[in-house]
Amino acid sequence: MPTPNDTNQRFRVTKTSLPYIDNAKAVAVTLLLNFLLSWLLRLNRYEATDIIVDAVICALLTTAINVLIVWHFVRKAQAAGAVPREVPFSKFMMRLPKNRLGLIAVFGTFFAVLCAGINHTVFTWYGQVSWTFEQFLLFKLVYSLILSERIVNYCILRLVQPDCWESNGETTLAQPIKNPLPSLSGLHGLFSNVSANLALQLYFNPYVGAYALGGDRSIIAEGVIASAVTCFIIVGIMTKTLDMARANGEFNVPPNRWLTFLPKNRWFFAFLCTLVTAPATVTVFVTLFQFYGFTSWTFYEFFWVKMACLTMLGRFVVAITLRRFTQPDVG
Repeated sequence: MPTPNDTNQRFRVTKTSLPYIDNAKAVAVTLLLNFLLSWLLRLNRYEATDIIVDAVICALLTTAINVLIVWHFVRKAQAAGAVPREVPFSKFMMRLPKNRLGLIAVFGTFFAVLCAGINHTVFTWYGQVSWTFEQFLLFKLVYSLILSERIVNYCILRLVQPDCWESNGETTLAQPIKNPLPSLSGLHGLFSNVSANLALQLYFNPYVGAYALGGDRSIIAEGVIASAVTCFIIVGIMTKTLDMARANGEFNVPPNRWLTFLPKNRWFFAFLCTLVTAPATVTVFVTLFQFYGFTSWTFYEFFWVKMACLTMLGRFVVAITLRRFTQPDVG
């Protein structure tokens, strides 16, 4: 049986971060340029037409910046031999252009139409008439952040398809690339998540009297309840799954003194997560409610705000739970 040293001698191991470039830099550059452009072209008030036009401009600019940055770093990684051994093969992606300008044109057109439609829907769904520059800027930075992260992943998936590079005969061990394209299982999971949250909100709303949220007290109660339920459900399910994986010897993680400082009792850990996330969730709810000048939220208006917040909250809880309960002192 080969030892770890033998393996390192036979293979040139390249440690890379998923997916082979510093995503934070690409997203940060995009946010900065979108902010500067919005500041230079700012208006006193933004109506629905202004929101749609800006969405198209933002999508085209964000696409161009991200494709160019990703193209540079992926080509650089491929030239250095940091090519993944296995990539998610996608016939759909291979039909897209391989050159930069073509990819910018295709992605830019798609996301321009998508962003314009989503922005118009959000603006009209919440009964907005016009926004100040500050209200508009906050909304734009949030959706351009999400947009940039998506474009980066799609662009990388395109550029690592087999028709975009040729093997140089070297074997490189690299971290796998995830497939960001929507799948039937992913769509089913999204539908299940939306359905579960809708049912949960219908169950808890009578206890806070909040089909129409007319004040900060109701929003605070909703934020605390939503955070607590999310944390306890995620931690409970994940720790059971991780216990089974640990029993099969699937973990070999070095100890981290910062993580081992956190409680290893799952319910105490979930309670601690709630103490951290509940104030953050309440702050987001109250800030959105006051900053955009709402006097009330209907049940469904608040539902989509809650869905967006809990999705981001869930990512944090999943990440910290995974890191804590794969430590050697748990078990």
